[in-house]
Order: sequence, then C-alpha cells, then structure tokens
Amino acid sequence: MSGRVYPAVFVLIALPLASAEPMAEKDMRAQINALVLDDLKNGSAPKPVKPVGTNAAKEESRQIDREESTGPVVVLPKVVVEAERVTKLKQELAAQDHLMAQEAKYTEPTVLDGVLNAPIISFFGGSSSTARAAAARHRVEVMGWERMVLIAIAEAKTEKEKEEWRQMLREMHGYRR
Repeated sequence: MSGRVYPAVFVLIALPLASAEPMAEKDMRAQINALVLDDLKNGSAPKPVKPVGTNAAKEESRQIDREESTGPVVVLPKVVVEAERVTKLKQELAAQDHLMAQEAKYTEPTVLDGVLNAPIISFFGGSSSTARAAAARHRVEVMGWERMVLIAIAEAKTEKEKEEWRQMLREMHGYRR
C-alpha cells in the first residue's frame, strides 16, 4: 500500500470483491496481514486504540491540555440561566390550581341540568342542579383558602408554626369533602 490507511472493514470487504475468483479464508488472512505489516513498516498505520476503563484517556487529556496551554486563552461568553427552580411549593400550588380548575367546571348548571330540572316539570323539587352548583362553588372557595394555607406553610419560620398551618389544612380538607 502506498501510505494510505484503510479501515479494516473496507479491507475485509474490498479484497474479496477486487479479485475475480473467490479467495480462501487463509489467503484472505494472509493478504490482510501482509497489508497491515506493510503499513507498520511505512509508519502509516493508525495509532493503537487505548482500552476503555483505564486511566490512559485521562493521561492523554492531561497531556493534550499541557500541549495546548501554551496557545492563546479563549474566553467563552457568560451563560445566564433564567429558568426558575421548581420548588415543592410550586408543585403543590400547580396541583391545587388544577383541582380548582376541574371543580370550577361544575359551578354552573349545564343545559341538560336545566332541561331535566325545568320549573314546569319540577314535581320532585327541581333544584338539584342549583344545589350541586352551589356545592361546587363552595368547594372552589375552600380550595382557594387551602391554596393560601399552602403558601403560609411554605413561608412559616418555625416547625411549630408549620404544624399549626398543616393542622388547619387538614381541617379544610374535611370541609371540602
């Protein structure tokens, strides 16, 4: 070979294709070995690959760092992270807002409720849809107060104060149910 480096895959595929007659496995190995030895003699063989899991890679990177440290210093631009950290409080508030949004759907009677509980055919009372809507509004209001208590728990300074707020939150969960 004339100083060119070919990957082993290319050599394995190209050699059998280059000859018109099929090669025996022994002949192919001998020809590949001859090409590799020729590359080694000419100094055009690729550098040996260092095994994975050894400190050789670290040593090589240190050596590269030493070699390149004599060059100019490159100053990279500053990176400013503007994303906010997701805290436990924000997660709890997001969950509370989600529950409030779901419950807010039921604060107004639907058209179907209006038809089924029309005043004309209200033999059995006819106010169940308005009662359900009123109960939903009450639950949304209690959830708003729970949200404020969650914020108060997060801002409490002492563990005793936090426990008092948690007790109030447990009582509010009882009101909502």
